[in-house]
Amino acid sequence: MRFLLVLFVVMFLAGCGTYSTDRGDANEDYRTGTQGLVINFMTNMPQSKVYDDDVISTVIEARNRGAYDILTGSNSKIYLSGFDPNYILNTDGMGSGGKDIGTLEGKSQYNAQGDFDTYSYEGTPIDLANRDIDNYDFKLVATACYLYKTIAEPTVCIDYDVFTASSKEKACDAERDPSLGSQGAPIRVDSIEVEPSKGRTRFKMTISNAGSGTVFKNDYSMLDRCNPYDATGLEYNDIDYIRLSKVIVSNVDITGTCKPVKDGYLRLNSGRATVVCEFNNIAPNPAYTTTLFVELDYGYRETISKDIQVIATP
Repeated sequence: MRFLLVLFVVMFLAGCGTYSTDRGDANEDYRTGTQGLVINFMTNMPQSKVYDDDVISTVIEARNRGAYDILTGSNSKIYLSGFDPNYILNTDGMGSGGKDIGTLEGKSQYNAQGDFDTYSYEGTPIDLANRDIDNYDFKLVATACYLYKTIAEPTVCIDYDVFTASSKEKACDAERDPSLGSQGAPIRVDSIEVEPSKGRTRFKMTISNAGSGTVFKNDYSMLDRCNPYDATGLEYNDIDYIRLSKVIVSNVDITGTCKPVKDGYLRLNSGRATVVCEFNNIAPNPAYTTTLFVELDYGYRETISKDIQVIATP
């Protein structure tokens, strides 16, 4: 009887332990890393060398390694370019139309890796031998153009009069800068400096492009220009812009106080930008902690390439 009682207790505790672990995994911070959409050529697709009587078959694997969803209808696409359209014919997806990315969910507490999908492209080389050409070499370039978002939610301290002489114990230190890690996106809020004064707190934020791609304005027309076949393409005044969509502290929207912001956008200089926002008219309450919510919206372009040689069939 005693043995059965001990066995029951062990099984009960084991069950409790398993339940607790599962709950902990669901609550893990998934807004980490500095990647968004990551694209790769699948192994030997395409092959580095093909004969001109073969079909050039390309498969791109794309994984959303960030913490924001890429949605169907956003006009986000993957294009293939770099080849002479007079040498590679009957292309499926290799031309200016590209392939729609569709919906790829980002990382979450229930999906630690993010969604992935594959995209197939084909092209047929011309008969090189009949044109007295031994081989045709080109660099196949894959370009991903998509809309993305960064969200940072650090905890900050709000104190009506941080410098007042008081014997009361305060809940937090308003002069301490919040800790920040990566936010699961290529655009990152690197640091926030807190500058408190009586009735007002300033937040000086440094933002950077921590990814390997190019950031541009989050506009559907900009996505069209991101297409390598677009006659205009992304110009100087299109790239390195990030929309400062929301800055909210203690449930108060302070986005309108942020400077320098032009038409809602920040401009990166050498990959970095600094913006200062103010939380004004703080009520004379005891010090408290709250969330500083920062949301950034942007377009992003990522490219990879592979050298291909088309050989004339003997």
